[in-house]
Amino acid sequence: MVNLFLLTTSGFMIRGLEVTTATVKTDLQYQIRNSAKQRKHREGISGLEFDSKGIYLASVTKSGCLAVHDFEALYCLSNGLSALEDESKHLIHLSTGQRLDVVRWNLANQDEVACTSMTSNEVRIFDIGYVSSDPIEVLRKRPTVTVNGCKVPRGLCDIAFSSSDKSRPYLAHGTQQQTDLASFPISKFWVEDLCIALRNYHDEINLRIELTPMFPLLLASDMYGVINLWDRRMSNFPCVELTSNTHSPLNSIQLSLENQIVFGAGKHGTIYAWDLRGGRTSVAFQNNKEVYHPPLSSVKLAPLLGKIRLLKEQSDIVTREICSIDLDPSASYQLAFHLDNGWSGVVDTRSSQVTHIHCPPPAWLNGVEGSFDYGLMRKPAWLPTCSIYAVGSTFDNGIHLLDFYPVPTSVCHVDFNEEMQEISTEITQNRFVPLSETVTACASHPLNGTIIAGTKTSSMLVISQKSCSENRDLITEGTREVGEKIKISSLV
Repeated sequence: MVNLFLLTTSGFMIRGLEVTTATVKTDLQYQIRNSAKQRKHREGISGLEFDSKGIYLASVTKSGCLAVHDFEALYCLSNGLSALEDESKHLIHLSTGQRLDVVRWNLANQDEVACTSMTSNEVRIFDIGYVSSDPIEVLRKRPTVTVNGCKVPRGLCDIAFSSSDKSRPYLAHGTQQQTDLASFPISKFWVEDLCIALRNYHDEINLRIELTPMFPLLLASDMYGVINLWDRRMSNFPCVELTSNTHSPLNSIQLSLENQIVFGAGKHGTIYAWDLRGGRTSVAFQNNKEVYHPPLSSVKLAPLLGKIRLLKEQSDIVTREICSIDLDPSASYQLAFHLDNGWSGVVDTRSSQVTHIHCPPPAWLNGVEGSFDYGLMRKPAWLPTCSIYAVGSTFDNGIHLLDFYPVPTSVCHVDFNEEMQEISTEITQNRFVPLSETVTACASHPLNGTIIAGTKTSSMLVISQKSCSENRDLITEGTREVGEKIKISSLV
């Protein structure tokens, strides 16, 4: 049973968006009920994601619950239009019997959701159109054995699906002629050997192959520093491995919009990039043998942060674990990162430089005492517009809404001039939204920007954004009045 009730509302402005909050409490049916100590370590929402149209919201918990919610139903519940959520209306609501850490929608087939765990070598795929507790497909990792004959634990950390929008392979000639290769029995990756062979029989010197996956692939990073690629038409085992120079977890991965570049980051504070358009021969791919593919490039964050003068003067910059990376949907060259110490920022993938940084003050500076879980893998989310990054706070109950707009007037930009803040009234401030619980994961609605935040106690918190067309001076009137409007007219 999921109980939801409106606790508080508040409002403020950030980059033309009216932001209001409402707290929604959940009590998931499959939570562990043995003891408060067990619940503390085994419960909590570990992953959230909207489908591409924002109709459904998928969630997973550390206690092993997978649920797909109807967003409109959650909308009504958050407004107090209903006291209880009807679980019979869930497209999926089941217990997998094991910890779950991530959930993703298949970009090419929005009827499918995939989930996995750091304690499992399997990716389970469910079809929301089937009334069944069993997955329609299970993808598995091959066990890895060391030179001493010991099996290496290789649980999975994150999942990404390729899309099928720009996926038709073709030969590009110097005469601008294109030869379709969709019907050719060749691999969609690592075809340089084929290019060399074709050049021997072709008059055009600059013959090349330009292609991205024709059929959607599933990618999953593991605890051993590897990204595994599955072609589900061929096998339930990976066909390709993208390797890093470390044997530590890759906590987060991102696939570029063109399905060409894969980014991965993890424990040692390094961001890796692999180019799916180049590498090895296609023979191993066709024979279902794993191909090991090193990264195209890598960059360590600590040295980049050390180049920021003001930051270096005020902080000891050491290597920190990267919890999450996310590509900005409104500026695809911006790769956001979130560190285990609560710092967040942006790397410009074109220049491989840090352009934005946000360092919340340590807890002791605000008079907050107690121990903090630096090992908690918080999962932030971009808003669909305005380059605003929603991040769960490390030291407080709430989220930071960070202005990562790609201009020097952004308060988080490394070239931001504080003197401009006194002159210009258009400078946007970061905002902290106080909430009732510790946030572990955020998801942003792809159309209206509503944020759903999951917490350590399996609560779901609703933060709503409303686009405003009024004059900026009128928009920035007191938050008390804005909050009352939202409370009466419901969340937007």
